[in-house]
Amino acid sequence: MSLRENVYTNSFRFDSDNTIHVKGLDVFKQVLEKEYFCNAVIRSYSSRDISINLVLELNFNMNLIEMIQFNDLINLEDCISSIKNKVKLTAFSKFLLDLEKTNETYIDIEEININTTTTSFTIQKIYPKSIPEQIESILKKIIIHHSSFTTCALETPYEVYIPVFEENQLSKVKNGLGVKNDYYKYWGLYIQSREVAIVYDLYKNSILRNDLHILSQ
Repeated sequence: MSLRENVYTNSFRFDSDNTIHVKGLDVFKQVLEKEYFCNAVIRSYSSRDISINLVLELNFNMNLIEMIQFNDLINLEDCISSIKNKVKLTAFSKFLLDLEKTNETYIDIEEININTTTTSFTIQKIYPKSIPEQIESILKKIIIHHSSFTTCALETPYEVYIPVFEENQLSKVKNGLGVKNDYYKYWGLYIQSREVAIVYDLYKNSILRNDLHILSQ
């Protein structure tokens, strides 16, 4: 199965009306926009229990290179104060906990879509609270690897899926048994010159020809 065949279409997954009953989302939206200097959209992911699973969309009015250069400057400023840096790295998780307390129910992030004018990144949950725990590290990996995966692909990807898996891992991850290192093994890249996705190996900084899979529910 190709990566494209295993994508689960957003229009069927997300129910934007379900967020109406979630208290404090307006403040959460403001926190996201302040932390990441973007426009944020928050939707909900259909759940079979009483938990709340959110899907976040962060829209940047700049291309991938501009976003990376901008965040490099922010990271440089943060290095001036270790206290400031620590606060920034925990802001996402901290406010999610505040949101849970306000609503008196379990809240998690199912998926984040980061959209620049050139490239969209889809980051998927692979175990409970994996995105709040790993989002800053994933953003740093994007900054570190963007030049390499663009060079390897010979063009800038228009879509990047984080992470992708070998077929024998899918069942484990769908059951919430993924581990944080799964985010930093393989990413799926879509480029204009190919109909089928290519797989980027973060360990080897190279393109694989293997047929890996995007996690879907």
